[in-house]
Amino acid sequence: TQSTGNCLCMKEYSIVYKTFIFLFTNILLLQTLCYAVPTIEELLVVGVLPVESETPKCYPVHILNYHEIVNELFDGRPYALSYSPLTGSALLLDTGTLGSILNKNVTFRASGKLYENNMLYYDSFTNTLWSQMLRYGVKGSYIRMRLNFRSAVLTKWGTWNKLYPNSSVLSRDTGFSRAYTINPYPDYMDNNQLLFSSCYSANKAEFPLRLFHPKHNTLVVFMDEETPQLYPYESLSNFPVLNQVNPLTSEPFVIVYDEQAFFAAAYRSRVNEQSFYFEQLNSTANDLLVMSENYTQSMWDLRGTCVSGTYSGLRLNSMRFYHSFWFAATSFFPAAAVFLPNGTMYFYQGHDCPAPKRVGVPGQCLIPCGSIVTGVDTETLPALTHPNYVSPTVFEERLSFTFRDTYPYIILGLLLLGVFLLGIIGYVIKAYLFPKPKPAEKNRTIVSVRGQDSEQVDYQLQDESGGDDGSYDNSDDNVSDDNVEEIKPVQETSSYRPPQDIPL
Repeated sequence: TQSTGNCLCMKEYSIVYKTFIFLFTNILLLQTLCYAVPTIEELLVVGVLPVESETPKCYPVHILNYHEIVNELFDGRPYALSYSPLTGSALLLDTGTLGSILNKNVTFRASGKLYENNMLYYDSFTNTLWSQMLRYGVKGSYIRMRLNFRSAVLTKWGTWNKLYPNSSVLSRDTGFSRAYTINPYPDYMDNNQLLFSSCYSANKAEFPLRLFHPKHNTLVVFMDEETPQLYPYESLSNFPVLNQVNPLTSEPFVIVYDEQAFFAAAYRSRVNEQSFYFEQLNSTANDLLVMSENYTQSMWDLRGTCVSGTYSGLRLNSMRFYHSFWFAATSFFPAAAVFLPNGTMYFYQGHDCPAPKRVGVPGQCLIPCGSIVTGVDTETLPALTHPNYVSPTVFEERLSFTFRDTYPYIILGLLLLGVFLLGIIGYVIKAYLFPKPKPAEKNRTIVSVRGQDSEQVDYQLQDESGGDDGSYDNSDDNVSDDNVEEIKPVQETSSYRPPQDIPL
């Protein structure tokens, strides 16, 4: 009976285990597919702000997740667009300077290595490791060399398409077989977990680090080459049009933020020795934020372009900025001033994060070498070089068709999950309403039969019902009923010994 019970228990445990695995797998699959199929308007893209008559270009994040580096020409000069999914940062790095030094056409590739969860990439000739957010070489021949960069915005496709309807969009025809419609980081932006260790984790309880979610979007605006100021989106939501002054150069600049459009950018407010002060207008164009210049009441849009009024057609020059997650911005720039939700700047004294060395020796690490971790293999993230582009119309048509292809799989997954849940519910109802009858257990007692001769001792097993369960026949023995006594069951213990007059 004990063995049978164990088998039944193991069988029940097996059913529960298989049920858990099935449900977990289906929920994970459905969650991944649901994250992979947002509306087209909500898709994130990295847009490069055009200079003068340059053609605007944007790069869908669901493609950059699988490559992280795009080597491209902008206004005839080589650049590398880099996107780090774990820190949410996108920069357009000027690679022409390094190419001029080497007198070669230099391209960059993702190394698969990380520092503070931020990508490290390497150049194709010297194999120097470069930090994306720090923008300089951290290990190799060109240690401490800093790369210039141009600003790129992280925004929604719907917003970018309204601002730049004639832009070029990176095509999915990259020459590589990748599941671009599947997000490899489905819930990473929403949870508090970091995939790799970070000095932020040890200091997140400090002020102002504890004010915002680790993955909260932050605008990193540079006052000079090395001095940024941090503007969290939550703070900017209280000040959609924020006029600021560069504390190092005393030059005015303005930060615009449209929460609905998910667009933030910083522009210089001085053009041709004319300084502007901007205010937010209640009216909007294309459902996007519009600001007004204080003196002439000219209207300006999110691109920093005057759309009507005295300065119609005038464009503000962009500050150097990029977007990143809050934890990454405070890890790389622990002493940066932070714009708080109440409208004040807080000058944080910094934490104990290991800062890069001011002077590096070629071939050694500019950052703590032990802090460099390997995320993925290099071959997993092939860089794109001079890729194909499509128009916004073609991009939306292809994307709509691709997303429609995933709907049958979602429906099939839901049906399978529903059928399985119905089966489980039916099994439970049947188990409780119609339980199987348990087999009757026979309680056995040992009966001692004593004859007149003490040497003749016999025994047999009898049921409680009195039925004979043994095969011994004692009809010839001279035994009376007075000589039959029932022996009570004795609890088995290690010290128990059977009576000497009963042979076993």
